[in-house]
Amino acid sequence: MSAFIITRIHVGDYDRWRPMFDQDLPQAREKAKAQRVFRKVDDQSHVFVFLEFASVEEA
Repeated sequence: MSAFIITRIHVGDYDRWRPMFDQDLPQAREKAKAQRVFRKVDDQSHVFVFLEFASVEEA
């Protein structure tokens, strides 16, 4: 059974935040089957992160 994590955050400066997110230095998303980043149309610094894992244990 898949497990999902959906997070909403206000990142301030998206262009500075995104490279740090992509690095995933703590490797928190290394087991994710899928990941998506969505931004609000009217506030580009308001971000939704969607992660899918194969199981709750991997999440």
